Amino acid sequence: MKQKWYGGILCEVSGAIYGIPHNAAGVLKIVPPTLEKEELEVSVFGDLGQGKWKWHGGTITPDQTTIYGYPNNASTILKINVTNDTTTLLSGPIFSGRHRTDDKYKYLGGAIHPVAEKLFLFPCDAERVLTVDLQTDEVELVGPELLGPNKFQNGFYSAVDGAVYAIPQRASGVLRIGVSVD
Repeated sequence: MKQKWYGGILCEVSGAIYGIPHNAAGVLKIVPPTLEKEELEVSVFGDLGQGKWKWHGGTITPDQTTIYGYPNNASTILKINVTNDTTTLLSGPIFSGRHRTDDKYKYLGGAIHPVAEKLFLFPCDAERVLTVDLQTDEVELVGPELLGPNKFQNGFYSAVDGAVYAIPQRASGVLRIGVSVD
């Protein structure tokens, strides 16, 4: 099998590195050697089934306890609790755009807004921005429809203006998401 995992995410608290299952059936965990423990530890956990390009990387929360995997061809968001190495699948309105008949390539990146405590997922072939409330795991669509294929991939939160930005892949410009924090 090729492309088993997509991306590595470092948990700065434990030092472990997590690989997001792209085609693999579980999450990859790598624990590097330390001065106290000289052996490299590699394991896989979670029973997530085989699949074709399920999740496309992810991000870790500011408190370093949870990783969220971006739904590429999966219809769920992967939630990884790194304190006990368990997985949960979050459901919601996770669909590809109307120009696709195979429901693929939905979201290829995202960013956490640490003040609003929300994860923003950027639409590649999906048609709207998807958010996850980091406190409740509520998943919802926000903002206007964004039509067309291969719009955005990856992005970031800017502390300068408090907005979240998505990098254009084929979109005509950068997507800036202004976030109201009450």
